Amino acid sequence: MSGGILAALILGPLFLFGLMLTYGLLAKRSQKKEYDFLSYFPYEFYEDSRGAYLGTRLFQGLYLLATTGLSLYLLSSFYAYAGLGFSYLIGIAVFSFALGAVELLLTIVTPRNPKEHLLLFYLFGGLLSITVAMMGSFLYALYKKTPASGSVLLLFALILFFLALCAFLVLLNPKLQKWDRLEAQAEKDGTVTFVRPRPFVLAASEWLLIALHLLALLVATFGYFFVS
Repeated sequence: MSGGILAALILGPLFLFGLMLTYGLLAKRSQKKEYDFLSYFPYEFYEDSRGAYLGTRLFQGLYLLATTGLSLYLLSSFYAYAGLGFSYLIGIAVFSFALGAVELLLTIVTPRNPKEHLLLFYLFGGLLSITVAMMGSFLYALYKKTPASGSVLLLFALILFFLALCAFLVLLNPKLQKWDRLEAQAEKDGTVTFVRPRPFVLAASEWLLIALHLLALLVATFGYFFVS
């Protein structure tokens, strides 16, 4: 893989992710609304996807298409190098598209439907953990077949296994059992209001999984650069 192709594969998702965040934050500022990534859910970043937020949702769609395409490209390339069966490739495609679809749904289905939202959260984390572990497994298999660049491939494989473990551990956080608990806050007039704690565990966990998804893809892309 040439340096130019590597740069395009990496900068494409990064650029779109940056545009999505920038456009969304500017939309919040234009409406004088605060947004804290540790306290607010991803779905709140897009509001109703209308007006100033339409562009934010558009960039999210382009970003998810880019990450899904990159994930499919990487996994199919690893498949070709590893010489695995065609059924494995079908599984790769299913996981890649499912991961992107669930990430999108996670920003549409709100916690006002708690069972559905939590199901999507755990499904997203599970799919992410499996997909990233799959990428790490491919790099490890290639490490066994290409001793010349083996140490580098092993390093990238271990990083991916670590990221897969991190995604899985996010789902095991015991605080998620009480994710909807608010904190009491006394006002100057003596009244008590309830506010979200910082971090608000479920909201922060969702953003963390989204960040892990992008980070894992970038690590896998660098790993593929050394393979090709």
